[in-house]
Amino acid sequence: MSSSLLQIEGLVKHFGGLRAVDEATFDVERGSITGLIGPNGAGKTTLFDLISGLMPREQGTVFFDGRDMTGAAPHEVAGAGLIRTFQQPRIITRMSVRENLHLAATDQPGERLWSLLVKWRASREREADVAERADDLLDLFELTRVADDYAGTLSGGQRKLLEFARALMPDTTMLLLDEPLAGVNPTLARRLEDLIHRARQERDLTVLLIEHDLPAVMRLSDRVIVMSEGRVIATGDPEEVRRDETVLDAYIGRGGALPGAAGGNHRE
Repeated sequence: MSSSLLQIEGLVKHFGGLRAVDEATFDVERGSITGLIGPNGAGKTTLFDLISGLMPREQGTVFFDGRDMTGAAPHEVAGAGLIRTFQQPRIITRMSVRENLHLAATDQPGERLWSLLVKWRASREREADVAERADDLLDLFELTRVADDYAGTLSGGQRKLLEFARALMPDTTMLLLDEPLAGVNPTLARRLEDLIHRARQERDLTVLLIEHDLPAVMRLSDRVIVMSEGRVIATGDPEEVRRDETVLDAYIGRGGALPGAAGGNHRE
């Protein structure tokens, strides 16, 4: 039995004459934290859009947890347990923090009138389960004190935490995290790193993350995938990727050395 949870084979996407994703092929091992890096414009977020069903691919296949998800709609991908976040958190600003979490839960019989009338006991039990799960996440992400505030009143860092927490409300098997550390202060960045590790360890999650903070990627990741000009140009453990001449050339060719290769923090 393969240890790969996500398998990507030959994904292709054009925007006009630009080949944004060029036969991208890689796999992500179950239970791993895998970093996806590359210079700006490498095609990383477009690749996430293809995997999560937000954008149709032109060629290639996506297998997740043994299922062919190629061409699946976003709700079908999410329903299979593959959840993504965005560079700019997508929260419902005119709902409370707590309500944002409750809304993200799946399989709520109380949302269906027939189930509510006929299976009212099951509906009440499920609602209690959702409330308990939300309370646990509010505590984990240190959002309890703002739980009843409108999400629109949150700071940028708190919105990052809320979106991360929302991604854990369903029965999530794998997270696609798109620049989770971007735009946050160093203290919160370290907090988010810790939460990513805890999500993997305590909830048996697999994580694939896009991040420009190279030192953070090297600390977090078991394996790193590098993209440039739409193609996967290297894969390996963090030290292998750090020394890879192809990777260095990809960054140097855009005017600089590999960010963070000598340590320190890098923010974009």
